[in-house]
Amino acid sequence: MNTLDDPKTFEKLDSQKLSGSIEQLSKQCQQVWQDLEDFKFPSEFGNINHIVIAGMGGSALGARIIKSLFYDTLKVPLTIVNDYEVPASVDENTLLVVSSYSGGTEEPLEFAQKAQERTKMILAICSGGKLAQLAKDNKWPVYQFEPKFNPSNQPRMGLGYSILSQVILLSKLNLIEFLEEDFNDLVKLISDINLKWGKEISSGKNLAKSVAIELEGRAILVMAGEFLAGNAHTFANQLNENGKNFAVSFQIPELNHHLLEGLKFPESNSDNLVALLIKSKFYHPKNQARFEITRKVMLQNNIKTVEVELSSKDRFLQSFELLVFGSWTSFYLAMENGLDPSPIPFVDYFKAELEKISP
Repeated sequence: MNTLDDPKTFEKLDSQKLSGSIEQLSKQCQQVWQDLEDFKFPSEFGNINHIVIAGMGGSALGARIIKSLFYDTLKVPLTIVNDYEVPASVDENTLLVVSSYSGGTEEPLEFAQKAQERTKMILAICSGGKLAQLAKDNKWPVYQFEPKFNPSNQPRMGLGYSILSQVILLSKLNLIEFLEEDFNDLVKLISDINLKWGKEISSGKNLAKSVAIELEGRAILVMAGEFLAGNAHTFANQLNENGKNFAVSFQIPELNHHLLEGLKFPESNSDNLVALLIKSKFYHPKNQARFEITRKVMLQNNIKTVEVELSSKDRFLQSFELLVFGSWTSFYLAMENGLDPSPIPFVDYFKAELEKISP
C-alpha cells in the first residue's frame, strides 16, 4: 500500500493533529466572521493613506496574501515589515496592524512600541500574550481570538484567523471590498476541496497526494504570478515548516529575467530540483504564456516540472484553493519524508539561543 493511503502513517506521524487544522480551516473562518460581526473601530481611525502590517513567519503570511490578492483594488499602499525597525514613511495617517499568533513574538512587539510614537492607529491581532496586554494598556483595538479550531496550535496552520480577520477588518475601514456572499462562497469552497484532498481520498484520485509524491526528494521552486505571489511564499513556507523540505518561491514574470540563466549549474540541479508551476486563467495573457515557455526552459535544463491548474471561479477563491492545496501537499510531503509535520525543532532552538542575547 502507498504510504499516503495507509491510515497508520497518519496515526504514527501526525502527533499534534496538523491535518485537523487543515480540515478545520472553514471553521476558523466561520469563527472569525462571527467574532468580528460587531467589531467597530474608534472614530480616530480615518484618513488612512498607508497600511503597515508587522509580523513574522506564519503570522505574516496573511499580509503577504492580502498584498498580492488585492494589489489592484487596495486603495492605499501596503508595507510588510518582518523586522524590528519602523519605516520612515510611518506617520499619523498610517494604519499599523501588529500580527502575532502567540502575542509574544519579539520583533513585532518592539516594532509596535516604537511605532506608537508616530501613529495612534494601531490594531493588534493575536491569541493573547504580551501583545494583548500591550493593546489593553494603550487602548488599541484588538482582535484576540481563541484558536479552538487549530488543534496543532501552529501559527502557519491558523491562517483562517490571520488572513480572514485582516480581510474583514480592512473591509470595515473601506480599504477593500469583502461581502457576505464572498464569505459564503469561501466557506463552501474550503469544505468542498477538503473532500477532494483529504486523507481518506486515495493518491490516485488526490492531487495533493500525487503532487507530494512528485516533489519528494527534491528542492522545490514554487512559481506563481500576480495575485498568487503571496500564496507562493506561503506554500514555500509550509513546505519548509511542515514538510521539512527545502523550498523557495519565485514570481513570474520577474523570474524570467534572471532565474532561467541560473539553472545550468551546479550540474546536480537536474537531479535535485523540481519546478512547481501554479497556473491560473486569471493571469495576464502574456504571463499565462510565460508559464509554458518557463516549463520548456526547465525541461531544456533537465529540471523536473509539476504543473497545478487552479479552477475556482474568481481570484479570491483561487487564492484560498491554493492555500488549502499547499497545506495538504506540505502535510503529505512530511508523511513521505517520514516526519511529524508539527514540531519545528530548529526554529525553537534558534529562539532559545536568541533569548540568551541581551538587546
